Amino acid sequence: MVPPAECPNCGSPREQFTELEFEPEGKVFVAEEHIPQHPKRWECDNCGLIALKEEAPAECPSCGAPKERFHQLNGEPVG
Repeated sequence: MVPPAECPNCGSPREQFTELEFEPEGKVFVAEEHIPQHPKRWECDNCGLIALKEEAPAECPSCGAPKERFHQLNGEPVG
């Protein structure tokens, strides 16, 4: 399967993707250096998409909800 040209959550280009290996139980193991270090996680109240960005997206790349429909998972709503 060919990955998309860019990440729908953060916009990172395909070249920054890391192929994951799946264990039989469905667990995923990723080397620490391949885990993106984003300071903020935003959840779309409409569809549940998690965006890893400094600021909430202007529009949800999954469902099209506006920025106001996001809340920071470790903080307050954007609104």
